[in-house]
Amino acid sequence: VPVAVQGGSMRSWTGEPFGGSQLIPVCFCTGGSMVLRSLLVGTMFCSAIVSAAVAQTPAVRHVFQDDFQRGHNYLTQGVEGTGWNGFLGKGAGETADRIEAADGQLFLQSTKGRYQEGWDPLGPLLYREVTGDFRATVRVVDYESLSFNNCGIMARAATLPAAGEGEDWVSVDYFPIYGGIYARMADNHRRSEKGSNGQGKRADKYLQLELIGNRFHLRHSPDGKDWQELPASPLIRNDLVNVPLQVGLFQATYSANQGQVSFANFELVQFPPVRVARCQAPKDGAENQAPNVTLSWIPGHRAGQHDLYLGTDKQQVANATRADVHVYRGRRPATEVEATLTGLEDGREYYWRVDAIDGEDTQRGKVWKFTVIDRQLADFEQYKVSTEVAKDWAVQGPGLVTLLQGDAKSGEQALRLALPQDANNEACETLLTFAESQDWYSSRFGFRSLSLLVRTAAPEAIEQLYLVFEEDDWETTRTIVPYNGALADLPRARWVRWAIDLQALVQQNPAFRLERVKRVGVGFVPAKREQSVLCAVDVDDLVLDYQRPTEEGAWPLYVDPLRFVTPVPFPQVTVTGGLWKERLHVNRTVSLPHVWRRCEASTKANGEDSKRLENFRIAAGQLQGKFTGIYFNDSDVYKILEGTAYSLRNHPDAKLQAYADQVIDWIAAAQWPDGYLFTSYSIPEKRPQARWTNVGGQHELYCAGHLIEAGVAYAEATGKRKLLDVAIRFADLICGTFGPGKREAAPGHQEIELALIRLYRLTGKDKYLQTAQFFIDQRGRGETRRLYGTYSQDHLPFVEQETGVGHSVRAGYLFCAATDIVREKHDEAYAAALQRLWHNIVNKKTYLTGGVGQPGGPEGFAGDYELDSNCYAETCSGIAFAMWNARLHQLTGDAKYVDWTERIFFNNMLGSLSAAGDCHYYTNPLVTGGRERWQWPGHDCACCPSNLVRVISSIGGYWYSHSRTAILVNHYAANRANIPLGDQHVTLVQETNYPWEEEVLLRVGPQQPAEFTLKLRIPGWARNQPLPGNLYRYLDDTPVHVTVTVNGEPVEAELDRGYLPIRRRWQAGDVVRLHLPMKPRRVITHPNALANRGLVAVERGPIVYCAEFKDNAIDVGQLHLGDDESLQPVSDPSFFGGAVTLESQRGL
Repeated sequence: VPVAVQGGSMRSWTGEPFGGSQLIPVCFCTGGSMVLRSLLVGTMFCSAIVSAAVAQTPAVRHVFQDDFQRGHNYLTQGVEGTGWNGFLGKGAGETADRIEAADGQLFLQSTKGRYQEGWDPLGPLLYREVTGDFRATVRVVDYESLSFNNCGIMARAATLPAAGEGEDWVSVDYFPIYGGIYARMADNHRRSEKGSNGQGKRADKYLQLELIGNRFHLRHSPDGKDWQELPASPLIRNDLVNVPLQVGLFQATYSANQGQVSFANFELVQFPPVRVARCQAPKDGAENQAPNVTLSWIPGHRAGQHDLYLGTDKQQVANATRADVHVYRGRRPATEVEATLTGLEDGREYYWRVDAIDGEDTQRGKVWKFTVIDRQLADFEQYKVSTEVAKDWAVQGPGLVTLLQGDAKSGEQALRLALPQDANNEACETLLTFAESQDWYSSRFGFRSLSLLVRTAAPEAIEQLYLVFEEDDWETTRTIVPYNGALADLPRARWVRWAIDLQALVQQNPAFRLERVKRVGVGFVPAKREQSVLCAVDVDDLVLDYQRPTEEGAWPLYVDPLRFVTPVPFPQVTVTGGLWKERLHVNRTVSLPHVWRRCEASTKANGEDSKRLENFRIAAGQLQGKFTGIYFNDSDVYKILEGTAYSLRNHPDAKLQAYADQVIDWIAAAQWPDGYLFTSYSIPEKRPQARWTNVGGQHELYCAGHLIEAGVAYAEATGKRKLLDVAIRFADLICGTFGPGKREAAPGHQEIELALIRLYRLTGKDKYLQTAQFFIDQRGRGETRRLYGTYSQDHLPFVEQETGVGHSVRAGYLFCAATDIVREKHDEAYAAALQRLWHNIVNKKTYLTGGVGQPGGPEGFAGDYELDSNCYAETCSGIAFAMWNARLHQLTGDAKYVDWTERIFFNNMLGSLSAAGDCHYYTNPLVTGGRERWQWPGHDCACCPSNLVRVISSIGGYWYSHSRTAILVNHYAANRANIPLGDQHVTLVQETNYPWEEEVLLRVGPQQPAEFTLKLRIPGWARNQPLPGNLYRYLDDTPVHVTVTVNGEPVEAELDRGYLPIRRRWQAGDVVRLHLPMKPRRVITHPNALANRGLVAVERGPIVYCAEFKDNAIDVGQLHLGDDESLQPVSDPSFFGGAVTLESQRGL
């Protein structure tokens, strides 16, 4: 192939033309840069490729291209003469209906082609064999929008033993029908999805897969020029280093329907091998690293081992050998490309080097540097004069800063902030701005508090002393933490150590982001004083600190039992009117009978039978037949039984109870003698050899968890123990099977954990609590088993997790159980992890509706801020996160968790159920058209309908909580509640048509007059905060004027964690009126959520509104809503009980 050279000089080149493909080994010049252009096809190779390898000279890289212009049927003609090395599609366990090049495209077509666990059949895949670094690029031309039809670029281990047992591969998948472009991989025969870009049917057509050492970069582009990494990219695969790979194009169908795709413009660039190790993390020159840091590197080509050196002297590290024991940190096999170091010194520079060892050959590595964060934010010792300190510590207000010399507590110098004697009595403060935003939240650092030394010569001259913090995540957010003691108690002219819990910053302002702190400072408000009195505060020794021991234990703590509150059980709350009474009626009279009928007989999406109840009768030997439906069908029956139990407590029904008793008889008959119960392994005969062999995938423990919950609920509702006894026998078997020294495994789908804790609370038997915690602690620990990865939150030990990953329902149930452990055991490590996870999810991964499940996620989480409106937001996921937030509220008494729960109930959960109650949706997108809503019947999995009936039946249990001295009103709905308080009960009656109307009336009726606190939640939307955190904001920030009266008298009080506390002596007949103004408002998303730029959502009160095609003459898919366009609420009593709609003057 003739090649033109521009710039520099070519030493040599060879060409091997074949058909429409090219193979161009290129030897690069020793300097400058070049552009290669094929004179035959006019293809220009990326100049960045050339310049990146100029330092490696002379070095050969091979470029293979195929434009598929020459017709070729690979299934019948093979690969000879094409430049491709092989394909999957004709061998044993493989499938392909078409692998053909024609008219500039490669067509791949298959039926039941699978690239997931099972691997039967496998294909099609057309590949070249590659060892070492490469970059493959292709354009998707045509994609048949068939359910579960996907395609893309794959790099697969050429032989199964090469990278371990089973299938090993990495792929970038074009899968728009399922949500966009995916990052996927298989590791030792287990497939996992690592996330997606969430583009849905608008997915980019260009795909790219690049391997650099052990790092697979997965990219997409709209035009083949502007490349973006997928959120999960890069994927680290140490087992695929220096392994021969099959790199090429694949397609899969996953069903009996035939799927087809076509590609064009394939290019594969093979890079020269890099024999030296390359720095991965921390990046060379990185600053603000944690004192416990993990070093990672890209292995050298052909290296079998690596030697690590670390020290504080660059020259010593550069020249060190293995004999230098103070610098040499050991030899590691090539598959171990990281090392964790602990106890590094604050503010210290460290140097490190990695040598690649290939037999007797050593490739000496470069020396890299990183600097550990200095927890000492300021000690003022570096300044010489006051003008220097004033330059760094900017003053706001009339104050002045000066440098105190020779009069400091720590060191020789300190800072003074003073108000000039002739200044007005205005607040003044001084702030230090960091060069880069500081992360005070990550578990990498583990910071828990900030402390400083303060003193004042005249405490009486200061009315208020405070610390001020600013973060720069979305514009500037500010929070102020006042001095937590009495200023009058400050000793005159003596230094005092003032320490604050960093969580106080978020408590003062829930939108504050601790991982983006940009400024810190101190300020004061002067008191009225004589002009001769010095009004000044001295500051020294600002330090970030970890949790530290004290005489009382440790400080600060996440767990404070004094803040615990107890939920009021739903049987003590009677719903008397409004939306929830109507939904409860529909749930009892329509939804429950409907889902029971579907348990008797329904069909899967492919037309096959799914008879859940019949499975139990066959397993019991009462009927003959085969297992039908999905393997975890048992769980739906258990959840519906739980919902039935709750419904019976609300509304006794002899006929419904008799039906449930019959179902329980069938379940009990299907149980094995030793307590085991799982119909999938019981039909056509019991298979003891199968049980527990795949607890990561078969959901035995998930089903057991729902059985336990149903058994507890039914016993509490009816007093009948038959189902509870079945559940206890199964639970005892599980506790005897799993645990330390027994079978050590983690459930693939969490649920058993929270169920065992519920059984512990009923029985008091500690083994249930211990087994629940054992299952949680097994996550991320691969010493004795293969990990499931992020999909099941099994990538890290639970206490080290801080990002929402994987399947969001599994995550929600895991978080529920962990929160229950915190409540029972006051576990600080669990509590810290839960706070980090909540913080990440609510600030970066939650929809305005409260829903969780991004379009790029595998039924769950994708990357931060990936919030395209074509979302997943599964109903079960919303329910799981409502359950979790309710538990977090019970730990803290904080309203922000209730705010999220309310969003979920009104917008994510109820929106998934039809008005009639007999149609359910699995997904809850903000727009339809990309990922269509999955309806049941019609979807194989019925987890959401069965979840809905149990949650709606028990909805009143979320509405109130209490301590010994306070009642917390969490949700507003017409109801009558009987609430324990101290040694009596208090009756609360709510009269309201919330969420449609603004007024809430509460009648308070203690049995005896008593003093206690009634806390009214002021919803986040009424505090100018759509959701907790800073992911969403109102376009206007006009304050909402909330009013409260008691017996007609206005109440003024400071909010306490989102509640307005009213403490008084209450007596029967007291009336509280709460007015929550509701006006239509526009909501915008954080600017990092790129998919939502230029978009607004519309809400009124807690309701997020939807413009539907059937209600509007205009195309709402292209709707433009002006900022000044007025929306007016319209209420129609005949429309869903007075539901409020919004209308504009132009007829929207």
